[in-house]
Amino acid sequence: TVTIDVTNIAPSNPGAEVWSGNTKLTPDTRGVYSALEGDSLEIRGWAEDSENDIDDLVHLWAPDAEDNPDIQHQSVGQFSSVEHIYTTVGLHLATLVVTDDDGESSETLTVVIDIANVAPTIDPISNPLPVAEGDEITITATVWDTLGDLENMQNCFDLDPETNSDGEGGADDDCDVEGTTFVGTWHDARSAPDSIIFHTMDDDGERASDEVPIV
Repeated sequence: TVTIDVTNIAPSNPGAEVWSGNTKLTPDTRGVYSALEGDSLEIRGWAEDSENDIDDLVHLWAPDAEDNPDIQHQSVGQFSSVEHIYTTVGLHLATLVVTDDDGESSETLTVVIDIANVAPTIDPISNPLPVAEGDEITITATVWDTLGDLENMQNCFDLDPETNSDGEGGADDDCDVEGTTFVGTWHDARSAPDSIIFHTMDDDGERASDEVPIV
C-alpha cells in the first residue's frame, strides 16, 4: 500500500498595479505611487497558486487600510481590482491578502500611495456695476476644489484690504464676511474701498484669492 500525502500550497507572490484612468502609474525608487486627492484610482491585484486553486482564490482588499480599515472589498479569481478615491493628503496604504479554498493565505501585500493636495481655484468674479451711495451691491464667488475639500472650505470677503483687522496673516486675508456671497452698501463714497478681496482656503491650508474693484 502506497500512501500519498498531498499538501496544500498557499497562494504566493501577490502583486499589484495602480491605474488612473487609462494611465498605469509608475512607482518611485521607494516603491511609492503618487496621485492627487480626488483622483479615481484602480488598484489591480493578482497572486500565484496551483492550477486547481487559482480560479477560486479569494482576494481581500483594504484600499485605505490605515485610515479607514473598515472599507474592504472581496472578490474571487486569480485577478482582482478595487477602485478608490482618496480625499486626504499624505501616505495611504492599500493592502491585499489572497486566500485559497483550504484557508491558506499569502503574505500581506502593501501598496503605498502618496496623495498630494489640489489647490482651490476661483472663477473670475465679474466687476460689480456702478452704484450710487446707499445702494445695495451683491458680489458672488464660485469656488472649485475636490469633492472632499469643497464642504470644508473657508470662504471670506476682506472688505478693507489695506488694514489687517484681525492682527493675523496679512492685510488682505481678513474674514470680514464669511461665505461666497457679499451683500452690502456704503452710504458715503469716501468710505468705500477701492476694492475688496475674496479668498478661500482648503483644509490643507492652500489658498486662492481674487480682487474685486468697487466702482
